[in-house]
Amino acid sequence: GEFTKVFTLAMEEKYEEMMKYVDIANTVKEFTFGSDIKITEGKFLYKGKEINSSIAKRIIAASQQNDGSVQKFINFFLKLYKNPSYTSIQHCYDFMVHNDLEITENGDIKGFKYVSVAGSIPVDSYTRKVPQWKGWIVRMDRNLVEDNPEATCSHGLHIGSWDYVSSQKHIIEVTFSPEHVVSVPVDANGMKMRACQYKIVGVVRGLEDIAVIKSLASIVTVDEQGNTLSVEVIQ
Repeated sequence: GEFTKVFTLAMEEKYEEMMKYVDIANTVKEFTFGSDIKITEGKFLYKGKEINSSIAKRIIAASQQNDGSVQKFINFFLKLYKNPSYTSIQHCYDFMVHNDLEITENGDIKGFKYVSVAGSIPVDSYTRKVPQWKGWIVRMDRNLVEDNPEATCSHGLHIGSWDYVSSQKHIIEVTFSPEHVVSVPVDANGMKMRACQYKIVGVVRGLEDIAVIKSLASIVTVDEQGNTLSVEVIQ
């Protein structure tokens, strides 16, 4: 029926076509999420201002479906709007949808990295200096990360889609906040991005022969050359 069609189009992110099948203004009267977000008469309001972005439309759709998914999209949106970059806010959700990346319940994004092995330590493949232990958080001061999408090979913590890393030997899974997205380079068919922080949550391939978990999970801060500036144990 009509509801099934609406649900399918929403899942496929085809919001414009979805609008042909449902009058959201009549279906969704009003939803309020905290003090800053309100959906009323088919409009998404953030701090009283209407937002017409892709993620705003997705939240409207999730509200109408009433399938329990709306909160993770709200969490994503709130983290996204902590991002200080206008360009990053515009590109982040579209990058995620383009690469079919999953949003976690707390609003973070799941992504992938291919890594190398130095001796018996998993490290980043670019500098081969940054440890990639499961449970660790890797961060870099945001002002050290290249924020120009036209700069195709530059500094930053790189995260990709599965298609971007799938041919590599050693692959890990990471999560990162929309707040920490810095730029989506124009190369690689939009399948990678630069961030200033991510957390290593799992091993996907190729690290079976080495220890992947360090005894104390930590936050490691590095510079653009991969040099360790500080290591702080996560309490």
